Amino acid sequence: MIGSQSFDLAGDRWLKRSEFGRRYRKLWLGATTFVAILLAVSSYAALRDYPSGGPHFFSALGLAMVFIWVFLTSLFQVAYVVGDPPTLLRINDVGLELEYARRGVRFRRAWADPKLLILLRDFRGWPTPVASDLVLDTGDRGVIRNLFPSVRPPSALLTEEAFNALLASARKQNLDITSHKEIGWRAGPGWVWPNTTTRVTHHA
Repeated sequence: MIGSQSFDLAGDRWLKRSEFGRRYRKLWLGATTFVAILLAVSSYAALRDYPSGGPHFFSALGLAMVFIWVFLTSLFQVAYVVGDPPTLLRINDVGLELEYARRGVRFRRAWADPKLLILLRDFRGWPTPVASDLVLDTGDRGVIRNLFPSVRPPSALLTEEAFNALLASARKQNLDITSHKEIGWRAGPGWVWPNTTTRVTHHA
């Protein structure tokens, strides 16, 4: 039995990441506002040309639909993706979950789930600005979640104790743990940094 463990993740690195997130959200909010203006202009053009129909109407309507999707994607980025990292990690016999300030639990995985996949990023020993970071990567590279960012919460900045406890719990559950050096994980806007990636899955 693993028992229940909780790890406070809201340390100094959390505060720095939160401050960075606030600045990043302002940039996304500016982009979202700009797209909203384009959406309003294209929608007006489509409504203006609606009585006559023709290619101008359909072109304007197509642009409006594209801008709607871009606007919603940008809005979800501001509201969800670039938000604060989780403040608490819980591990028990059932699985693990991450709790976010003001948003509650947004990431939960069960040990018994046959599709279980947990990605742990270890930047220790790499000459990068995040050389001491340990990260539980919550990103889902599937097409659906890229189209709907609201279901992709920010990744967790783990303490060494939480990182080791996750691996220990996975071993007790007899899960498959594999590690390899990876070049090309996008750790932040415009930056691609190397890391050692540990994958936790069920045995193939």
